[in-house]
Amino acid sequence: MNIFLASLELKIKSTAKIDLQLTASAKYTFPLISTTQTYSCNYKTSKSYESLSNFKQAFKGESFDKQTMPYSWMVYQNGNSDIAIKITFFNHPKIDSATAIINSRQKVIDITITPHKSDDTVTIDPLFHPLGGLLMVHLAHKSGGFIIHASGVSCSNKGYLFSAVSGTGKSTMASLWEQSGALIINDDRLWIQKIAERWNMFNTPMIWYSQKPAMATVDKIFLLHQSKNNLITQIKGINASMQVMSNCMQHLYEKEMTKSHLNKVLDFTSQIPVYSCAFKPDKEIVEIIKELNE
Repeated sequence: MNIFLASLELKIKSTAKIDLQLTASAKYTFPLISTTQTYSCNYKTSKSYESLSNFKQAFKGESFDKQTMPYSWMVYQNGNSDIAIKITFFNHPKIDSATAIINSRQKVIDITITPHKSDDTVTIDPLFHPLGGLLMVHLAHKSGGFIIHASGVSCSNKGYLFSAVSGTGKSTMASLWEQSGALIINDDRLWIQKIAERWNMFNTPMIWYSQKPAMATVDKIFLLHQSKNNLITQIKGINASMQVMSNCMQHLYEKEMTKSHLNKVLDFTSQIPVYSCAFKPDKEIVEIIKELNE
């Protein structure tokens, strides 16, 4: 089976003990645009943890609440620039751990699942949570893009991106636009990538709901704030860039990776107007934003 994410193609294979069933990824089996990179993804099970003796820990994701985040994860790197992502589950019904080793030079991702019982067959979506999201951060980076916490909509051939921390109004804003007839690209997470010299936003498989692949150019960026009144103010320069960057998913652990990510965000925000958007949850804000094009 093949899965397509923006300009990336994943060719999925598995051994007998892995039952790959497309759930979140079910509608991502065809490309929206031409494929520029193809990775082979090989899934297997193992009785013991995958050895990472040749790797060094580079980044750590600690669980702050074992009820809402029942896992921890780490990113490792070795001298060959291979990346390993290891997830340890606290109370998964079938899985103790999952390890993905990404060889970017050969375009191969080897994923090892350690089940509770060695004879268990593990049924998973290839981009099961949280491995899918962690992989996409690195794959977007290798594709010249990045992942951002944001909702995005397309209306009258214009694409609007709304970024904020959780609970600030990304989904609310997307819903207001949907009620006005706009196409929702996604209401929480966007893959941002430059295609033919224009920055575009793509949706990605989500664990909470099923959605068809969608994309749109990004024509304006809005940084959301809840308010009793609607107020939009353009912000420019490094202030705009750093506020956008603060909402990106950025597992940065080396100088060149950080530099590359910063340059992409700077280019993104230099080409697209950025606005501070204080809003109340009614349709008036939609009309105010539409008037910015006039």
